[in-house]
Amino acid sequence: MLADMSGTIRLSLATVFLAMGIAQANVNHRFYVLDQSSFGEKKGFYLDFENSAPDGQTCPVTSITPYLGVADGKTWRFITTPVSFQIGQPIHVVATIDSKGASLNVNGHSIESEGAFLPASPATTAGSVPSWANGPSAYRFSLKSISITVSGVAQIVPLPSNALDPVLQLFEDPLPVVTTIPIDASQVVRIEADVLLDAPLDWHKSKPLIDRFGQVTVAKFAGKIQNPTALKKAFAADDHQLASWKPRKDVDGYGGQLGVWWSEKPLGYYHLVKRNGFWWLMTPKGHPVFYTGICTSPALQWDSTPVDGRKDLFAELPPKSGLKPSMWTHDVWGSDKQDYVTLHGLNLIRRFGAAHYDSKAREECKKRLAAWGFSGQGKWSQALPYTPLLPVIGCPDVPKLDRHIDPFDAKIRRRFKDSLTKQIGGDVKNPFILGYSYGNEYDEIITPGEIKNIVASTSGSPAKAALIDYAITKLYSGSESALRKAWSAPEAGELDTAVLKPNDPDIEQLRRFYAKTYYAMLYAAFKSVDPNHLYFGFWIVPDWWVNDEDWNLIAPNVDVIGFDRYSDWPGIEKLLARYDKPVLLGEFSFPSWYGGERGFGRYGIYTSSDRESGRRYASLLSDAVHCPQCVGTLWFQYRDEPITGRGPGSGGALVQGEHYAFGLIDASDLPKYDLVRQVRAANLTANSSRIKLTK
Repeated sequence: MLADMSGTIRLSLATVFLAMGIAQANVNHRFYVLDQSSFGEKKGFYLDFENSAPDGQTCPVTSITPYLGVADGKTWRFITTPVSFQIGQPIHVVATIDSKGASLNVNGHSIESEGAFLPASPATTAGSVPSWANGPSAYRFSLKSISITVSGVAQIVPLPSNALDPVLQLFEDPLPVVTTIPIDASQVVRIEADVLLDAPLDWHKSKPLIDRFGQVTVAKFAGKIQNPTALKKAFAADDHQLASWKPRKDVDGYGGQLGVWWSEKPLGYYHLVKRNGFWWLMTPKGHPVFYTGICTSPALQWDSTPVDGRKDLFAELPPKSGLKPSMWTHDVWGSDKQDYVTLHGLNLIRRFGAAHYDSKAREECKKRLAAWGFSGQGKWSQALPYTPLLPVIGCPDVPKLDRHIDPFDAKIRRRFKDSLTKQIGGDVKNPFILGYSYGNEYDEIITPGEIKNIVASTSGSPAKAALIDYAITKLYSGSESALRKAWSAPEAGELDTAVLKPNDPDIEQLRRFYAKTYYAMLYAAFKSVDPNHLYFGFWIVPDWWVNDEDWNLIAPNVDVIGFDRYSDWPGIEKLLARYDKPVLLGEFSFPSWYGGERGFGRYGIYTSSDRESGRRYASLLSDAVHCPQCVGTLWFQYRDEPITGRGPGSGGALVQGEHYAFGLIDASDLPKYDLVRQVRAANLTANSSRIKLTK
């Protein structure tokens, strides 16, 4: 991050992607024949076909692997059998699970496994491709039949019928079946299914599929932009609606509620207080605010979509020169070496003109945030003048030991602090900075794998020395010889350069020690460089961690526990109540799938319409307002993702990466009013509702 002349932080796209940490080592594709699992709870089972490939490549038929995963409440075991597959091949699968063991048979190839079984909830999904594992593949699966028998009683699982236009079906994986099948641990479960492995659908036969406005050409839905005249009229109607929603006069310039019977001494920066059992953010002027923000605003370049090998997919692409900021970028994720284009930029030009569309789009975004009742911006946003902002910091210039920097290395700690100082710069005194976070989600979790790598390394790092000292002192009562024996180390010689192999219980204790040191180092560095602003950690995701001890590890090392969670609010209260500490929900969303009629994908918590998305926003915001620990929420995100995917990807596949309708506005730069009206109404009452609870 760099501070500009106005003192607001600007975040380059390259820094954003590095900070988000979402470029991965490979792409994955999974097809779940049947899924009755709660992975984090280690309960239930699933039967699927899995595959992976390096980033930028397509999952081949030759590496498809069938799996039966079975959990007993303590651990998972995974059963697989080697089978070769080919396009056009029917696949017959039989799986049996009971309290003593499980078996898997795929086209006559069988394998058995002993072990207990503990069912998950009755909800069961058949024939699904999850949003997190829908990478490009050289094939597609379709579920032709499935039968489930529980202790001899057959359970009916009706297969869906897909009435979508065949072109729209190209954009989405098969519609899954969700049913309820009660299962007891003492029962015998038998699954028998017929699956067809077929060639992927070919979009080239129907090109172009994306019209000049960023919509699927054959899609039919109310509000679809048909021509430039219709778009111009829609822009005019939107301008009129926005003008009718006057900016709020009941809040200060930071979202704080005016006219309240209580306030705090203005400190010039956001700070925290606890009043009558409820945590509050106080604005720099000393007024209480329940912070509501929106991520990735104003998104002039984000999200973009890959175009190499599929330029004829689009009816119109922007020119490669003469535009500012550029609508063309390259290798956005640092993995696929493709050209990317920002399709919604064309609609911004149609709205504001080529000369000033970037500045006018920023002005429009600022007006919208105020009119829609938001307190300010959220994660991954580019600063708007005099608008609260919550930056995500990344330090790619500091070398990593494995997945993270070495918190035991004094030189690395100095380099990290220097990097923070350079990035934050004059914003130490910027009152519109809500606070800082570092990194994002699972990428900042310390994993057992990296601990194993560190102690097995022969490089003699400060981290390895610290882990060895900790283990001798805390785990082996000061006995180096006991450690050598337990870790398969030589009887003599330097441990720092020996290949060490701790057992799993020791690895977990070392992981926690490393994580505690690492998070404490981050916290201390941020507060040293900028003592004026709050620190939110790294947006931990409940259940997307090694175990729930990770929550305990970060809690002492933040001012506010920043977490992300794509779900309704209920079910998280006990976790939040572990510590008398404020929390802020950094990402949540309820994107509509529109029944597939617009070409968007189905996210894990998808809705059927914008109206339903709005209802769920209002419900979650109300729950968050009533939670004593929560001080705010951030919606993900400002604009919809491209229908053709935000990447990474390759090979000319139709959809590359996520393609979900997360936004409050669509690719035409038009608000989804069925969603926005409910969001606005909920935002406008958040402060007052919270204040009533804290009398």
